[in-house]
Amino acid sequence: MTDRAAHLDRLDRLAEALVGKAEQLTLVLQSAGMETPLKVVNLCGRQRMLSQRLVKQVLLAGLLEGAGADAARAAAVLTLREFEQ
Repeated sequence: MTDRAAHLDRLDRLAEALVGKAEQLTLVLQSAGMETPLKVVNLCGRQRMLSQRLVKQVLLAGLLEGAGADAARAAAVLTLREFEQ
């Protein structure tokens, strides 16, 4: 893996970890009794995050080669399905 690809991979993993932490925060806030307003905010935020993730995956598919590009394309298909749900 090239230095650039390794750097992109590391950034991608960090971004996904951040998304996981944001989802944990939302669950904590919901359990604190703020569920109704948070549902709307969470849905909007999630759709925005998914659209940004999709763009990132498509860009990675174009920048990477071989297995990395294939993995990014496959991930983009899954993200698109999740967005449409």
